[in-house]
Amino acid sequence: MSVELVKNRLRTLSEQVAKVTDEKEVLKAELEEEKRKREVCESEIQGLNRRIQLLEEDLERSEERLTSAQSKLEDASKAADESERAVQVLRNRSSMDEDHITRLEQKCKEAELFATETQKKYDEVCPFSFSSFFLSLSISCYTLIFVHTSTSCIRVIPLSIATSPSPRTALRFNSLSLFPQYLFCTTRGRKVLENRSQGDEERIDLLEKQLEEAKWIAEDADRKFDEAARKLAITEVDLERAEARLEAAEAKIVELEEELKVVGNNMKSLEISEQEASQREDSYEETIRDLTHRLKEAENRAAEAERTVSKLQKEVDRLEDELLAEKERYKSISDELDQTFAELAGY
Repeated sequence: MSVELVKNRLRTLSEQVAKVTDEKEVLKAELEEEKRKREVCESEIQGLNRRIQLLEEDLERSEERLTSAQSKLEDASKAADESERAVQVLRNRSSMDEDHITRLEQKCKEAELFATETQKKYDEVCPFSFSSFFLSLSISCYTLIFVHTSTSCIRVIPLSIATSPSPRTALRFNSLSLFPQYLFCTTRGRKVLENRSQGDEERIDLLEKQLEEAKWIAEDADRKFDEAARKLAITEVDLERAEARLEAAEAKIVELEEELKVVGNNMKSLEISEQEASQREDSYEETIRDLTHRLKEAENRAAEAERTVSKLQKEVDRLEDELLAEKERYKSISDELDQTFAELAGY
């Protein structure tokens, strides 16, 4: 009876050991799976960190391009302002030059008109052969009267052609002895007029050259302004693109940070699960060691019981043999007694 109990006990312990071993294998598999997931998460974290680093570098490059674009934009704005100021200055100068040229042309026209009228009036007053001489004289004297009034050599009575009662007496001289002086003054006045005319022509040529140069500078300034405007437009487009890339990079960084937070939380959960699994594994290993020790003790007790049972079985066999021998002796003794009683009864 005790042997059956020991065997049942051993069977129960074996089943418990097998169950604990299976649970240990399951826990080992779960632990390996957790380790594999942790490695995958670590690799994902490394990849995310690398992507964040690349995005930060791209963000830095975008900021540098943005700074450069802003600097170029400021330079282009300054160049555009300077071009506008230069164009305005050139336009003002051109307008002043045009006004000055217009005034000079008006003066030339007035001088030509005055010369024509004077020649007509002188032809009416002096129709004789020296009309050309006196015309030059009258024009020179008129010019000298209104232009060079401070010249001491001129002693000419102002012209009174329109108000003189007699055309013959319109021009009067103080004395016939002054004729060489008039001739000298007339020649000098003609030279002065020629010099002034030449100077005016040179000045007009100079003003025309300056006007052409101003127009060329204005056209060049317009071209520079158009070029600056084009560069400004290109820079603004580049700036908008850089800002768009910057916003996209910032949004991507925020998204990656959120993913990193989620992965970090998953890592913490996996670490907690790993710690719990490690604790369960330690507990199961302790249970397995205890059950193994108890199994060894049970096996030792079973072996001792088997040895005891074997001894008892041998003792039982010996006692059975002795009992059988005693039975045989008892039978032989009984047979002898029966025979003895039978012999005694025969006497």
